[in-house]
Amino acid sequence: MLDPFYRGLGTDVIGSGLGLSIVQTIARRISASLELTYADKERRQGLRVIVTLPSAEDTHA
Repeated sequence: MLDPFYRGLGTDVIGSGLGLSIVQTIARRISASLELTYADKERRQGLRVIVTLPSAEDTHA
């Protein structure tokens, strides 16, 4: 899902498909974590992206 230009089956969405790949690259460079989960866990629908940034203490260690 984080590969550039990835599209799930049956999607008719416009866009280049680069968004999450770019987010992942930036997150790695700044030592952030990236979590993908369902927006609606009961129905297993939608996408929630959680980016956790490192604290200031972590970046100066």
